Amino acid sequence: MIRSDEGVSPVIATILIIALTVIMIAVAGAAFMGMSGGVNSAKIVALSGEAGTAASPVYIDLLGGGA
Repeated sequence: MIRSDEGVSPVIATILIIALTVIMIAVAGAAFMGMSGGVNSAKIVALSGEAGTAASPVYIDLLGGGA
């Protein structure tokens, strides 16, 4: 018998690595696209402030946005 100490051909190893990379990218993409479906749009909030003196408080008014 002729015995070869080589494991896998370099060409086959390269093809397997590329296939594994493509599969990992597809799984990660599917996971991230599935998660983004439940994300709501950002809320816009506007605040107005008025500084008081040492004897009076600071006032902050909510102008828009909200829950």
